[in-house]
Amino acid sequence: DGCSPDCQRELGFACLGGSLSEPSKCLPLCGDGLEALGEECDDGNRISNDGCAYECKVEPMYYCTRGALPSINFSSRVGPNVSACMRSCGNGFAEAPEECDDDVVGDPLGILNSLPVQATQVL
Repeated sequence: DGCSPDCQRELGFACLGGSLSEPSKCLPLCGDGLEALGEECDDGNRISNDGCAYECKVEPMYYCTRGALPSINFSSRVGPNVSACMRSCGNGFAEAPEECDDDVVGDPLGILNSLPVQATQVL
């Protein structure tokens, strides 16, 4: 929940408030590279259209690997510790809004560009 059993702020969270009458409220820090509870991804930035949206949700047509969960031994927010997001088209699974997915990305063999162009007759 962002607040440890010994009342310390956990990595990947920001805590606000707290008084004699109200507890602190801790929320995940989206964009810090630490994938915390409630975040679907955290790629270390708050930029959309890269697979992980500014609110740390996986964007349509992407899938993201899980980043490292916050821990006491966490020392770096780069490299394998952040979520990595890739386009899902070409992964062999027809996921919304895809209508099909044949496990091929683009035209890797160059077949489409090597076929002769055929004229079509419109009636």
